[in-house]
Amino acid sequence: MKLYAFPLVCLVLFVFGSLDGLGCRLRIQSPSQFEPNQQNPATNNKVHYTDLTAKRQVGLIYKRLKAGQSFDKLARRYSQDYGTYAVGGNLGWQKPDQFVSAFNEMVSGMRVNQFSKPFKTDFGYHIVQLLDRKEGEVLSRHLLLRVEN
Repeated sequence: MKLYAFPLVCLVLFVFGSLDGLGCRLRIQSPSQFEPNQQNPATNNKVHYTDLTAKRQVGLIYKRLKAGQSFDKLARRYSQDYGTYAVGGNLGWQKPDQFVSAFNEMVSGMRVNQFSKPFKTDFGYHIVQLLDRKEGEVLSRHLLLRVEN
């Protein structure tokens, strides 16, 4: 059984166990739009990077960014951050101390709209883009390639 991104339906099913008797009808216009994205490694469990392959792959992505390709599109296609890849890697407004130290250090030295060189944390290899900055918070997005342990 596949679980699709229907948060409200999932909540109703969790609380009530069924949609029967609730007057609810669920109709999917296009089932393919809810299928897992097979082109994104974040939704494809068959993709595992060794440290070396992740480093090479993130280097290639960095070159594509430098050549002018869209950060949003590359993050949607390649990022393995399960919580952000679908929104182009957008992390929303965060206080810098909410990040791991290497990530925080990278963001703190960046200009708005600048993207970083690839760097490594315990989570894998990242490229981050600073979108905006305001008092005590930053708006950024990132692309993550996880490394197999």
